[in-house]
Amino acid sequence: MKFSIGIPAYKGVFFEECLNSLLQQNYSDFEIIIVDDASPDNLIQIVEKFQDKRIQYYRNDKNIGAENVVDNWNRCLQYAKGEYFLLMGDDDKLSPFYLERFAKYIEKYPLVNVFHCRTAIINQQSEIINLSEGWPEWESMLDNIYHRLRDRRVQFISDFVYKTSFLNQINGFVKFPLAWNSDDVTAFEAADRNGIVHINEILFYYRTNPYNISTTGNWYLKAEAMLQKEKWIRCKINSMDRMNKQDQIICLLIRQILFSQSHSKVLQELSNGVKGRKAYNLFQVLKEHKRFRLTLMDSIHLLLICLFK
Repeated sequence: MKFSIGIPAYKGVFFEECLNSLLQQNYSDFEIIIVDDASPDNLIQIVEKFQDKRIQYYRNDKNIGAENVVDNWNRCLQYAKGEYFLLMGDDDKLSPFYLERFAKYIEKYPLVNVFHCRTAIINQQSEIINLSEGWPEWESMLDNIYHRLRDRRVQFISDFVYKTSFLNQINGFVKFPLAWNSDDVTAFEAADRNGIVHINEILFYYRTNPYNISTTGNWYLKAEAMLQKEKWIRCKINSMDRMNKQDQIICLLIRQILFSQSHSKVLQELSNGVKGRKAYNLFQVLKEHKRFRLTLMDSIHLLLICLFK
C-alpha cells in the first residue's frame, strides 16, 4: 500500500466533508485510519455512511485531549500499513489530485523523507480566503528552518507527507504541548539528511475556524512549546559538522535571529494570557521570569497589557 491517511478525529462539524474529499481521490492505493478521541459528536455515525473497505475506525477509551494531541497523531501512525503517511485534520480537505501528485514526486525523489505542497486557507463556508506562498522544489533543512523563523513559510500538518519508516524510526511525531510546533520540528527532523521536496500546486485546504487549536488553547503551553522548539533548533545546529560554506552562513544567520524570533512569539503568547486584567496569570508569569527570560521592559510591557488591554 502506498499511502496511509491518519485522522486524529474529535470534531464532527466538518468531518463528513473531510472524508468525502479523501474518498474522491483519483489515486486509489490508500487507507484511512480514524482514531476517535472519545468525541461526544458520535463520529461513528458519520463513518458508517461511507461503505468503503479502506476506512478503519478506532475509538479511544478516554479522551487524550488537546494538550497531548500528538499522542493521538502517533496512535494513527501505529496502525499505518502504507509506505507514506499523512495526518489529516478532521475539518480540512484534500484536492482530488493530492495523492496522485505526491506519488509522482515520491517517484522522482525516492531518498527524501518528507514532501510538502501548497495550501489554500478556507473559511467555514469552504471559500478560499488566503494562500500559502510557493517554495523551491527542493530545499535543505537549514533553509527551511531559516525561512520558517523569518515567517516566509506557512505550513500545516496536513500539507506534509512522510516516509512511514522514517516516522517509526524517530518514534513518531515530535511531541510538544498542544502539538504547537510539532509539525515544524518533525518536518525539520525528516529533512535533516535529504532535504524537503515541495509541490508548487494547491493540493490541501486548511480550514480556519473558532475550534482550531491555533485559535484556542492554553497560552502558557504555547509559550512553553516555543521554548522547546528554540531549544531543539539550537541543539540541532550546534551538533552539525562538516558543513559547506553556504550551510555555515545559514547556521550563522539562524543563530543571530533564533532568540529574538522565539522570544517575540513567547512574549505574544504571554500577552494573550495576561490581557483583560488577568492579574493571577501576570503573577504566574512574573514568578517564572527567568524561565521566560523576561527583561524589566518585558515585565512592564506585560503589566501594561494586563491593565489596559
